[in-house]
Amino acid sequence: MIRKNALLMASALTAFILVLVGGVATRLSQGASAQGAGVEAASTGMDEQQLATIMQERETAYRQMIDQANRLLAATQTDSVAPAFSISADTAVAIVLTNVRGGELVKPPELVDYMGAAAYEISLVQGLVYVDANTGKILANGAIPVVVVSQDKSSGGGGGSSSGSHTEDEHHEDEHHEDGGSEHDD
Repeated sequence: MIRKNALLMASALTAFILVLVGGVATRLSQGASAQGAGVEAASTGMDEQQLATIMQERETAYRQMIDQANRLLAATQTDSVAPAFSISADTAVAIVLTNVRGGELVKPPELVDYMGAAAYEISLVQGLVYVDANTGKILANGAIPVVVVSQDKSSGGGGGSSSGSHTEDEHHEDEHHEDGGSEHDD
């Protein structure tokens, strides 16, 4: 996007400079031809009114050329269409949201240059994800995954028998107490 703007600005500046140089060259040639025309007018009997009319016609033609160049510049700047990519911004968001569980969009996707490739920058609460605008491939996934921890209710959470609710460590600890008690009884 930045390259595109820089290219448009360079084109506009180049066109402006060319028009300016053309104007200066025209003005200089008009000055030289006006001097020649003045000499010629004096020798052919052309009066200053006719010379002023010729100068005015040239000035009008020059202004029309400048206006036409400005219209062309304005048309290229306003009609410039963003390049078409095979992946739309909405599709890129869908790709990201299917790959990042619990992903929540913070702002609309933005087309950026990611390491030389056109990519959509998808801002999620969990982090940034970059999707290639041409292939739909995830280029970088900086989203921190949301981990949901749930307890399994069927694994003996109630007040059932005590033997079913022991963990491996508790069961091992119970064996030590039983062994320790039998040693002291001997």
